[in-house]
Amino acid sequence: MLPFIFNVPDTSIIKVLLSFVLTALFMPDPDTALSLRVVTRSACERIARFTFEYARKNRRKKITVLHKQPLFKMTCGMFLDACKAIAAGYPDIVLEADLIDNAANTLIRAPETLDILLTTNLFGDIISDEAAALVSSLAPSANLGDGAAVFMPVNHQPEYGKLETDDYDPMPAALCAHMLLVTLGEEQAAAKVEKGIRACLASGETKTSKLLAALRGHLEKTG
Repeated sequence: MLPFIFNVPDTSIIKVLLSFVLTALFMPDPDTALSLRVVTRSACERIARFTFEYARKNRRKKITVLHKQPLFKMTCGMFLDACKAIAAGYPDIVLEADLIDNAANTLIRAPETLDILLTTNLFGDIISDEAAALVSSLAPSANLGDGAAVFMPVNHQPEYGKLETDDYDPMPAALCAHMLLVTLGEEQAAAKVEKGIRACLASGETKTSKLLAALRGHLEKTG
């Protein structure tokens, strides 16, 4: 089980990258293709526990499980049951459940009502692309494993040509650095980076070079 965290303002999307697999298996004839959706209870419980711990550590109050249980009765049903079982140990955090298509609508119509979204790999891949479109073509993300982690801006619509015109958004990369520092337990350094990012955004600057210079200046000033 490998958690994937995708952050946009005020909303985190957490999905599991392994043990929830939709794989083409074979074609019994040229007109038929079969796929198998693999979900394990242990992975369900592990990602649910990770998400509740993440919520508690970051003082978040609500987790919404996204599913399609009317269609995937057994796999989504197992996922929901596991999330509810783990939720019993976290009475301070509200657990809700919603159909993935309803949540896709809510993310556009009323994103402020969402906090943490917990879902399986395919649903998470789609909903995170939608979330990124609300803020930028880039958004910070983290892939977390046992003893290893990778932090990177996710390019949903890469716009590398903007580097030539000094219009590329560097903030998602800076936010990835902040997430990395938090994961390493470097809280003071993470706080400095966060303050620097907030100062850059408040400055009204839009050019890549000026944003990076402002962030560097803030970090050098605060030591």
